[in-house]
Amino acid sequence: MAEIQSLWGEVMIAPSGEAAEQMVLAWSRKVGQRVLAAGLQARVKSVQAEASRNCQCTGRRHVHSRRPRTVLTLLGPVRVAREYLRCQDCGARTFPADEWLGWENGLSPRLEEAVAWQAAAMPYREALKGLSKLCGVDLSLGAAHRIAGCWGGAELTPQPYAQRVKGRLVVEIDGAQAQGTAGAEGGEVPGKGPRFPTGVLLAAQSALEDDAHDQRD
Repeated sequence: MAEIQSLWGEVMIAPSGEAAEQMVLAWSRKVGQRVLAAGLQARVKSVQAEASRNCQCTGRRHVHSRRPRTVLTLLGPVRVAREYLRCQDCGARTFPADEWLGWENGLSPRLEEAVAWQAAAMPYREALKGLSKLCGVDLSLGAAHRIAGCWGGAELTPQPYAQRVKGRLVVEIDGAQAQGTAGAEGGEVPGKGPRFPTGVLLAAQSALEDDAHDQRD
C-alpha cells in the first residue's frame, strides 16, 4: 500500500500525462517482475516435490545442490533456485524444474517469441529498438541472430506478415543485401540453391550456446 501511495504522489506532480504514464508503466513492470519471480519459485518447489527420484538405472536420485538461474523475461530478469538431482549409482543428473520452466539460452519462451515476431517483419536492429521501447528489454544483436536462427523454421500462426512480389525481390537486413528472382514468399538467392525466409538470412549459420554452468558437476 505504501508503494502505491508513493507512486500516486509522483503521478500527482508529473510534468505531463506522458511522464505519468511512463511512471506507472515502469512501476507495473517492477511489480510484475517480483510477482513472477515469487510465483515461479513457489511453483518450482511443488514441481520438484512431485518429481520422481527413481533413476533409469534403478538407483535413486538425491538432491546434490540447489542452483539459481537467472533468465531474461518480458518483465525483466527473473531469478529462480532449482534442485540439482544426481543418482548415487550411475551419476545421472537432472534439474526437475527446468522442463516445467521451459527456459533455454537465458531467455524465456515468451521473450524469444516476441523477438522472432519483430525480426520477421523488420531488420534486427530496428526490431531490438522496438522491443526496448515497448517492453523495456534490451538484447544484443547476437541474441537476435540466435533466436531468429532457432525460430526460422517454425511457423508463427497467424503469420506476422504476408509478402507477395513479382519479378525481382531485394531484401536488406542490417546493411546486407540478398537478391532473389522468384516471385513468392521469400526468394531464391542466385548461386546458393536453397530458399531462405526473408527475416533470418543473417542467422543461417547461428548455433545455440550450451549452458556451461549447468553442465558442470
